[in-house]
Amino acid sequence: LLSDVIEEELPNNPVVILSGPSHAEEVALGVPTSLVAACADKAVAQYVQDELISPTLRVYIHDDVIGVEIGGALKNVIALCCGICDGMQLGDNTKAALITRGMAEIVRLGVAMGCQEHTFYGLAGIGDLIVTATSVHSRNNRCGMLIGQGVKPSEAVKQVGMVVEGVNALPAAMRLIEKYHVEMPITAMVNAIVNEQIDPRNAIGALMSRDKKNEMNDGRNYYVCSCVGFAPADDPEIAVCVYGERVAHGSTLAEVAEAVLRIYFDLGDAGDTSAYENKLS
Repeated sequence: LLSDVIEEELPNNPVVILSGPSHAEEVALGVPTSLVAACADKAVAQYVQDELISPTLRVYIHDDVIGVEIGGALKNVIALCCGICDGMQLGDNTKAALITRGMAEIVRLGVAMGCQEHTFYGLAGIGDLIVTATSVHSRNNRCGMLIGQGVKPSEAVKQVGMVVEGVNALPAAMRLIEKYHVEMPITAMVNAIVNEQIDPRNAIGALMSRDKKNEMNDGRNYYVCSCVGFAPADDPEIAVCVYGERVAHGSTLAEVAEAVLRIYFDLGDAGDTSAYENKLS
């Protein structure tokens, strides 16, 4: 992620990620715009907020740096797909479905990576996705339209004449899908179109003929958490979670809590967690 690169090159400096629905063409014209400044250090985020806020630019703060970055990167892939469908003249129903289910994919990956789910329902998530997937200013949308009209992906990028972030983000997206074992069929199909020369019509057909699902969580209940640790007793925030642990589908909250305690206190399968139950809220 960009924040990782900055931290490697400029250690001991706070990193702030600024993101949200903000086409430069409109910002330069003073069109009212809202952004989010994300930083682990609230004071630093507030400093950026104070420096940038204006009568035409409203800046919110957030502490979910990775979530803001993931939303900002993957919305380009979904916007590219929306453009492909526009090029194929598939209509508003298709675009609405892609935006909605594309957002579900972004949330799924973000949560698996330890991000806060509500981040993706804000400016850096659904807000940025809407503007990128629908705007005439969007390079991803324009590139997708050309692909949908039959232009080869490599030629479409050349015709746009600028960086098409969705194309560049695909290799990393596919690696993350594999690393976190997350199902992201729309993203995978965009990759197949761009990098494997799959006909977009066949890709749409494959998406529409997938197995039947429940809309929310594909009908499965599981918990994916971001880090190991307990919050202070008076902290109303999340009390405990485990990095990279997915409890079996259908597990109760008590079973999730027990798994968390076993890992946190290195108890093993035979460990007694009763002494630690008072730590849960």
